[in-house]
Amino acid sequence: MGEYRETRSVHTYGQAMLLLIALCYLPQAGMAREQLSFERLTVSDGLSQDVVQAIAQDGSGFYWIGTQQGLNRYDGYEVRTYLHDAADPNSLPGNWVWALHVDRHGDVWAGTESGGVARYNRNTLGFDRYPLEAAVRAIDEDAQGRLWLATDGRGLVRLDPSTGAKAQFAAGNDRIKAVHVDALGTVWAGTDGVGLFSLRPGARAFEAVDGIPGRERVRNIVSTDETLWVSTYENGLYQSALSAGDFVHYLNEPGRSDTLPSNSFRALLAVADGMLWIGNEAAGLTRFDGASFTTFRHIPNNQRSLIGDH
Repeated sequence: MGEYRETRSVHTYGQAMLLLIALCYLPQAGMAREQLSFERLTVSDGLSQDVVQAIAQDGSGFYWIGTQQGLNRYDGYEVRTYLHDAADPNSLPGNWVWALHVDRHGDVWAGTESGGVARYNRNTLGFDRYPLEAAVRAIDEDAQGRLWLATDGRGLVRLDPSTGAKAQFAAGNDRIKAVHVDALGTVWAGTDGVGLFSLRPGARAFEAVDGIPGRERVRNIVSTDETLWVSTYENGLYQSALSAGDFVHYLNEPGRSDTLPSNSFRALLAVADGMLWIGNEAAGLTRFDGASFTTFRHIPNNQRSLIGDH
């Protein structure tokens, strides 16, 4: 089953989980600015590493946390760590976990740096491997239950979990950093350096998307039922209606606290209440309510603030 490790009990959430589990809004005494209250999960609590690349929550409420050194499962009390074991074909195929996805059946998929993608098998407590000779940077699922894998080296790969069959798609170049399937069934692929591509329902090939420069390095893609969001490595945030092709471009405006604090991002999360949460590169956590941006940062000596701004 590969290496499995259960650590001591913990009762804290992690700074790395901030896009998923900001617990509550607490106005600080004597302060007009709204503050978020966070609890923390670190290596001292049992996390295999502090560099967290991906987070997902399954139907049982477990948080799965992918790091550069193993996969962790957290139930609110204990951390369990899964590691690669070269002698065990049912272990995690690689310790560097870039992406996590929970499919329609409740199965957890992990995209790794060197071992392709793997599904956690709840019966064997091991992993079913689907090898790929490329890093899997992002995972999403279409209406047919097929997985779309953004790979760094093999382009976009579609995997049918029921048969194991794979199909490779061209989308600008072979360095795909983001993939997303929206509510209308369009598959979006974000490339490293040649912009954004889409595969509309019924189309046979990906096409470049107008409105985003072809030089863009796309980092994340998310959507609500009506709106598409695309973040970049160093050139801000783009927004478009799913039904239209016009994009609004948001950039940091120096001197204004209600704009983006940075033009580089690490994570995006669109939630049901209409809010967009943005994990910035070295600039804290930002919330967008459709009108303005509010940024939350690490506050020295405040154990309820972010543990850091990265």
